[in-house]
Order: sequence, then structure tokens, then C-alpha cells
Amino acid sequence: MFIGFEVYIPFRIQKQLWKRVWKTALPLKTYTERFKISLHHTYYFPVTFIEPVNTSQESIPSQAVTIVRDFLKNKFKNSKSDYIQFEFLGPSPFHANFYIQPGETKDDNNVDWRFKVKIYPKEGFDEIVFYFNPGIFTKAEEAKRAIEIEIKILRELGFFYNIVQREFVKNNDWIEIQNLIGDLISNHQLTGVKGSLKKFVLSKRINEASTSIAGFEVDKIFSNYVQQKDYRSIYSEKKIETYFQSYIDDRIKRQFVCPIKQAFQLINFFEGRRIKSIENFVIFITAIISAIIGGVIVALLTK
Repeated sequence: MFIGFEVYIPFRIQKQLWKRVWKTALPLKTYTERFKISLHHTYYFPVTFIEPVNTSQESIPSQAVTIVRDFLKNKFKNSKSDYIQFEFLGPSPFHANFYIQPGETKDDNNVDWRFKVKIYPKEGFDEIVFYFNPGIFTKAEEAKRAIEIEIKILRELGFFYNIVQREFVKNNDWIEIQNLIGDLISNHQLTGVKGSLKKFVLSKRINEASTSIAGFEVDKIFSNYVQQKDYRSIYSEKKIETYFQSYIDDRIKRQFVCPIKQAFQLINFFEGRRIKSIENFVIFITAIISAIIGGVIVALLTK
């Protein structure tokens, strides 16, 4: 699926949106009121290109992403459509500004290349320049259209965002588990009769937490398997040129490792304390019942 459209955002609105996001004196440098949006539904995940159109100066593309995203978010929120809603994965996790420029071919023995990508590390956002072969593409606009439908590029970017989306899902699931564990900790910190009763009836919450952790671990194992399989599918073919492997490797390396083992140990500790409380309660009740029975027997024998 492909969706393409343009939006007009006056500078006055842009400044309001920019100030709302940053709340600082960071200057706005879009230098245009028109933006072109093209959304591609790739195999792994949707990928969207946002292009400042006819800029008066060299603009910062990442600022255009922020402005267009917040503009559309507000518009769709106000429209309250029953059929369409605006969703986005972000703030945009791919921290880079993209540019297109003609490359040099006079000293190049291989004249058949279409694109060469150069990454310039910068503080904050890297600059990624697509150099196009001027012998194949006469204009930057023509090269841009080719890049937007370049299957290899879309596959890599879609895979990158798929990794990020999986992280968000796992983080949200883990937050729910943390809330369950936090609730158990709060109940176990209670003292006195109320605390004892709370610990005594925590079986359902402990089982819920234990089941959630087990399910989370199973999902994580399957998710990692799919991720590794997709990674091999993209990067095992050496003949196919790729561009963003370093960004994908870095994203995978920085994935949050959830303390599943420690959570299980904590749940087992709570369960052990609960069982111990039940045993103590049973011993206490048994002692009382034994005392009552003994008292009754003594009373009967003395009559």
C-alpha cells in the first residue's frame, strides 16, 4: 500500500507546534510551509518519508517530521473520525537527517551504480546523504522517487521500525508485570493483623504475576527468534546492497533486558512467605483446637 499527499502548514502554526514540543529557544528551520508525505506499507512495518518542499534555505528534515507529526495528530484528534485514526511510532527513533545530492563519477570505474550512501555522524542527529549517479538520474527529484520505492531501503527501514515497535510492546507488557509485583511488595510490607490477612489471601495475585511473567518470557523467546530470522533474511545475501545495518545493529544492542529471573525469584519468595503464613496459621488453629478439646476432655472427666 502507498499513500501520498501534501500538507500546508503556515509558519505561524509551525511556531506554535514547535514551541509546544520543545519549550525552548531552539530555532525552527523548516524554511517552508509545504510538506510532502509518502507512506509505504512495507513487509515489516510502515515507513513514512516527510519532505520539505521548495525550501528557501537548506532545512532540517527532522524538524519537518516533528511539525508534520504534531500537526496531523491535532487535526485527526479534532476530527474524531469513526473510521480513521492517526497513529505514529515515536518520537521518531531513527535519529538522522536525510539528504539527496549528485555524486561524482569521473574517477569511478563502476559507472553502473545508482546510489551511494554516506553517513556523517553528528551530535544529536546524524546526516545521511544519498549520492545519486548523475549519469542515471538527471534530477534529484527523479532520484528521490527511486529511493522511495527502493525495496532494499524500505525493507531495512521497515525492519528497523518493527524492532522499535516490538520494544514498545515488550516495555508496556513489562510495566504491567512491574505493577503486579509492586502491588505484592506493598501488601507484604503491611504489618499487624491486616498485613497477615493480606499475605494469607495473596494466592490469586501471585498466580497472576507468575503467569504473566511466564507468558512474557515465552513471547520474548518467540519475538527474538522472529527478529533473528528476519535479520538473516535481509543481511545474509551479500550481493544485495544494504544501507542501515549499523543503525539496526545498534538498536538491537541497546534493547532493554528485562529482569525475568529476578522477578521469578521474588514471586517465589512471596509464595514461600504465603505458604509459611498458612502453615503458621494452621499450627496456631491446631493448637487452639487441641487446647479446646483437652479442656473439654478434662471437664468431662472431672464430672
